[in-house]
Amino acid sequence: MSKTTHWTIPEALAAAYQAFSTRFGQEALASAFEALTMKPEATRLENRRLGRTLDQYIGHAINVQGREQVTWLSNALTDPSQAPLLLHAGVRWWMARDDLLRKSPGTLVPKQYMEGLKDHVSLQLLAQMLYRGAAPDTDDS
Repeated sequence: MSKTTHWTIPEALAAAYQAFSTRFGQEALASAFEALTMKPEATRLENRRLGRTLDQYIGHAINVQGREQVTWLSNALTDPSQAPLLLHAGVRWWMARDDLLRKSPGTLVPKQYMEGLKDHVSLQLLAQMLYRGAAPDTDDS
């Protein structure tokens, strides 16, 4: 496999972290980590309960672009009603991260999941992680 078409797990996590921080803010990851540490069962249960509502929220955040994305994030960070959704987007990121870290050494993560998809490769990876709350598709070595 080519390094131009695949990431190592650390590279994929770095790309996903950067994409998440841009779309949802680093604070969401810190809050999610705290929730998963302090109340893991309740946090995971709430994450499952949010289901489709959270999927739609994630979809909007991933698809918004440019100046509209900056405005969306600014509004999301100041709107208390969005706090639970931001938190649980972060929860999904951490669950996907943990799942990805359980993969065998040498596992590679594709940079592109669908030919012709216009989203940047890091957004494709982030979308897979957040919609699943689990590791993205990988090519195990």
